[in-house]
Amino acid sequence: LKAVEYRLLPEWFAAARRHNLRVIAHGGETICPVPEGIDPITHSQQLVRPFYQEQCPRFTDDPTLLAYVVAEEVPISETVLQEVRAVTDIIGTADPRHPGLVESHWLDALELGMPILNPPVAIFGYNVFRLDGVSDTEKKRFFSQLVEHCYQAARPRALWAQPAASMLDIFQDGVFQSADSARPTPEQLRWAVWAALLHGAKGIGFFLYNWFYPIEPTGYYEHLTGLVGADGRTTLLYEQVGIIGNQLRGLSDLLLQLDPLTLLADEDPYWDSTTPLRARLFVHRETSDKYLMVVNYDWVYMHIL
Repeated sequence: LKAVEYRLLPEWFAAARRHNLRVIAHGGETICPVPEGIDPITHSQQLVRPFYQEQCPRFTDDPTLLAYVVAEEVPISETVLQEVRAVTDIIGTADPRHPGLVESHWLDALELGMPILNPPVAIFGYNVFRLDGVSDTEKKRFFSQLVEHCYQAARPRALWAQPAASMLDIFQDGVFQSADSARPTPEQLRWAVWAALLHGAKGIGFFLYNWFYPIEPTGYYEHLTGLVGADGRTTLLYEQVGIIGNQLRGLSDLLLQLDPLTLLADEDPYWDSTTPLRARLFVHRETSDKYLMVVNYDWVYMHIL
């Protein structure tokens, strides 16, 4: 739950239990991002630390809660990361059953933060579908390399990947300025999920579920639309996420036990350069059985192995 009001968490928990879900709570007070001109350290010490000291004991015995998210878009700053660690330590004392997690959007911040934060999992979000003039081929290559580096940086902890499932338009004083990101097609989203799994990810999230457009005092705002539009109607991606979820649910026990056996470089013997298929060999942690995962990198056509 992103930007959730903590006073409403009991209602969200009740709804989650009806659907056999668990909740990761992101909201209340977070260390970053903060509005421009506000020092994140001062903000954290004055507001964030007291917030979690007060709130966390309320949820210690609630099994519906999985974790808290205390920061996202963490900057490449050791000082800020040390403050994030202080907050997660507070959470660990106030509620030992539910950890404080951090979402990273920059590889350098993730690499710098892992030894400082020592988190139970690493979470990385990236929008591969920006309208930035980069070719589809380069987007695929960059995303693959990025997730691979995140996986290596996170080891031995699990990596949770969070591909974008949204579209973003920029407005100024109510006037459309530009389209920053396109909503991925169902095929593109399915590729982003399986490409992340191919590179060792063990958790998948989607950004974002609904719609969001905060208007700043300058008149600038970002109209962000996810799986569900402002009118409450679902998109094709909403249906695709359900399909992906059902597929992964049947494979989750196996996927969680698999570790990559080969390096995923262009010279990897399991890479077929003549087709859009990419493969990687995995080994089961307990049985030592080997599994070959094959992912279609074509966003339009199906291909036969």
